[in-house]
Amino acid sequence: MVNPALNDIISEEKASSSPAESSISENKDQVSPVHTEEVTQHISLPESQKTETSLGSSHVEQHSRDTLNVEADLEAEKAQSPSEPPSEGPVEITLGKVTEGEIGPFSSVKLQIIFTPSIPGDVHAEFEIAFDNPDCKPLHFCVIGVSVDVPVWVTNPNVDLKICMYDRLYQDSIIIRSRAKAALRLKFEVCKELSNHMELLPKTGYIQALSTFSVQLKFLPR
Repeated sequence: MVNPALNDIISEEKASSSPAESSISENKDQVSPVHTEEVTQHISLPESQKTETSLGSSHVEQHSRDTLNVEADLEAEKAQSPSEPPSEGPVEITLGKVTEGEIGPFSSVKLQIIFTPSIPGDVHAEFEIAFDNPDCKPLHFCVIGVSVDVPVWVTNPNVDLKICMYDRLYQDSIIIRSRAKAALRLKFEVCKELSNHMELLPKTGYIQALSTFSVQLKFLPR
């Protein structure tokens, strides 16, 4: 008789304790998602930092690449742009009219060399003679010109007669100076193209040391 009562009491205690266990299990179920969310969120933070770091590094790499590309473009433009030619003086040694032609067997050809010095000193120039026949090697020769400072010079090398008319005489004087310590002989010539229109008088003369000499210029256009 006692055993059934005890069994009923034990069963009631178990039944009363089961809701508490169920509530605890429900609380665990409610807490566990929060915990998992916190863990997930805690783990996801380094990934965002990694993403930002990777974006920052990629931005730096892209910036460095752009800088390198700009520098490469500038170097290419400098290479393509022709460099400024060095300032050179006037050409003092040149060839004459004959710069090409034919040379026959056992014959010779004369080449005219024109030397027009602008300042005193030595001038060197190299020339090459090339042949159409590939079996003939090109010939090279060097020309050396030496100019000295002449003790006689003209004060005004340019004479401007302004507007001139036919059959009218125009005159002007040309002053020549000398820095030499001895007398020098002078000779004046007019180019062939103007010999019928222009005349220099006197045609010859002597200039004394450290003095001047006057030449009369006559121009009569015809």
